[in-house]
Amino acid sequence: MVESVAEVAIALLVAAASLVTAWRRRRVGADERRDARLLDDLRAEIASGRLPEARDRVRAARGPLARVLLAVLRFPYGVHERALELARRDGLAAERRPSRAAGRVLPILSGLCAAAGVAPLLASGAAGAASGSAIRPAWLGIAGAGAILLLGWLDARRARAAARRLEAESAELARRIVAHSESVSLAEPAPAEGVEQSAVEIGASPPA
Repeated sequence: MVESVAEVAIALLVAAASLVTAWRRRRVGADERRDARLLDDLRAEIASGRLPEARDRVRAARGPLARVLLAVLRFPYGVHERALELARRDGLAAERRPSRAAGRVLPILSGLCAAAGVAPLLASGAAGAASGSAIRPAWLGIAGAGAILLLGWLDARRARAAARRLEAESAELARRIVAHSESVSLAEPAPAEGVEQSAVEIGASPPA
């Protein structure tokens, strides 16, 4: 009876781990597609000098890239590169925290699976002798725990790849914003030049 319960528990734990990894894999894929569309739109907006429109797109968008860029695009024109970089790092750190928390679920399921497999063996040993029927759940529990750890490793690898992609895309957009801001600053005339030009236009001499 105990062995049957243990085997059912092992099967349920492995199934739960599979569902968790499938859900996270599907979510990573959806985030990647959303981020790719947003990246293309923002490239076009920044290249055209439409930062207000870029901010509106970020506020209306969903996904990790949009959440990171909300911290970056809140700055006005002419912002310093260092300020953008600090804001981007804050956004990336905030985005990584929920992912790390979700990644702890699979090791917990793996430990529970191993415990469920060993429990009948310990119970039969305490009763006097380990029966053959108690050995099978132990092996199943160890195998299930190993399978869950493999799923966790694959999930962690996908999460690291997604984090690298997010960092690269947000860094690219931050560089584009800085380059646009610098070009706008260079195109604006200095105050003295503006006074001289206005004086010439009205036919007066500029102040000495």
